[in-house]
Amino acid sequence: MNQNRSDVLPFKERLIQVFNKTPFYVDGKSMQVHAELGISSFPENGKTLSQLIGISLSKSTSQHPPETKVAS
Repeated sequence: MNQNRSDVLPFKERLIQVFNKTPFYVDGKSMQVHAELGISSFPENGKTLSQLIGISLSKSTSQHPPETKVAS
């Protein structure tokens, strides 16, 4: 499984970079989006979809708790 995980990590880092460094526009207004991703794998981290999602969420928020900022 380590080979597959190592294949996914560059993709994960690229997604984070795109979300964190690219402005998104909503109604013509620039918005900064921050993304955190957690990766889980079957069956090492869980045997059900709920378990895998739970592990992924805990990995993505373990270092940085979720935060929401609203700009006017």
